[in-house]
Amino acid sequence: MQLVNNTRNVILSGGGSKGVSHLGAIQRLEKSKRISHVKHWGGTSAGSILAYNKAIGVPTETLSIFSGVRLSSIKIDKELEKITPISLRNIVKQSKKPKYLPSNMIDLAINAILYGRLLGGDPLHMGEAQDNDHPIVKIQIELLSAYKEMVFKRRKEAEELVGKPKTKKLFEQLEEVESMTMEQWSGLLDMLGESEMIKLGLGHFTTTATVVNEKEMRPITFTSMKGSTFYEAHKKVPMIKAMAASASFPWALPPVRLKALGINCIDGGIFQNLPYIPEIFGKENTLLLHLGNKKVQDAWDSEVFHNFGTLNKFAIQSLFKRELIVGEEYASCVNGFKINPNMTLVGLNEKVTSEGIDPITTLLGEPTPQQLRDSYNEAYKFIEKYLELGRFDSNGDIIVEFAGTPYGDLMGKLKDLD
Repeated sequence: MQLVNNTRNVILSGGGSKGVSHLGAIQRLEKSKRISHVKHWGGTSAGSILAYNKAIGVPTETLSIFSGVRLSSIKIDKELEKITPISLRNIVKQSKKPKYLPSNMIDLAINAILYGRLLGGDPLHMGEAQDNDHPIVKIQIELLSAYKEMVFKRRKEAEELVGKPKTKKLFEQLEEVESMTMEQWSGLLDMLGESEMIKLGLGHFTTTATVVNEKEMRPITFTSMKGSTFYEAHKKVPMIKAMAASASFPWALPPVRLKALGINCIDGGIFQNLPYIPEIFGKENTLLLHLGNKKVQDAWDSEVFHNFGTLNKFAIQSLFKRELIVGEEYASCVNGFKINPNMTLVGLNEKVTSEGIDPITTLLGEPTPQQLRDSYNEAYKFIEKYLELGRFDSNGDIIVEFAGTPYGDLMGKLKDLD
């Protein structure tokens, strides 16, 4: 068993409005020093937004403010006070042609069928794909503008950590971070070296999206980590646009146009909601945070995590009237990846368990400020509970609950009854 504070990769699932739970979990893990050596952040959809920002060095506290979580323990820098908190409604408002914002997945399915089947429209709005003016890109650039102001005031701190020559090159390139491609970011990290990269809180970035055209949909993966076919094929894609593509929820937002590849993309959660790709992450210690219990419970039972099943296929084909294609290089992630001894898989509670708390119950709803704080705090406490139980002392574990009880303990008791 290997100590989990040697975790090198952190992967965050999609989950829409529930994504704030990732921040509470990360904050507690950072406090415990369990993820102090991370060199690579990966994520899909809401998890992609967080992973992108963590990879470029945005502190978790800043991301919490950006996500609408205001806690007395989080100091607000002057630059951050003017930022519009990210939410699906705020993003949709910035779209040229605001799309329909469903209240839940059933609402989405009903309206997609009505619009697509009965009215002959395209629920993916392919004709309205956007590039630099995509609302996710615009809101992210707003955060980056404030973040760069904060970073450039701390130049001396960076010089003390990595020296003046590397700091000079780093700051020159950070001026243009919003336009940097996967290849350029990879080159910057190579210039710094792994040790200095980690000292500065930077890392590689991997995310997934779904390529769409008039006839088909297929998964696609973008990464700044060299040595894989995914890097070589997609290294010219700007990081910020890969992130936006991964988080562009269909129907509510237009597709993202990736000019470097000549394709349009939507949310990566369709095929790869928890994007563990063996070719990229290899055998290094990896922490996977999944928003929701059921799939993680299933993984505990079968030792395989399934991203995409028969029901998913039927639902997506019915909603979007396209053929679904999964290439061989994506099969291990999309169809199911085996839980190995280098992983720690965590299922963050779908619904908060403390009394008197109103949980975020849908992916797409607009949470209240109190719901955001509660979800953040509940995830923080969930991680704290299992830290105290020693479940993060080694890798090769699956941490998930059923009705507030550790799922493994419950299954053990049921086996004893047999």
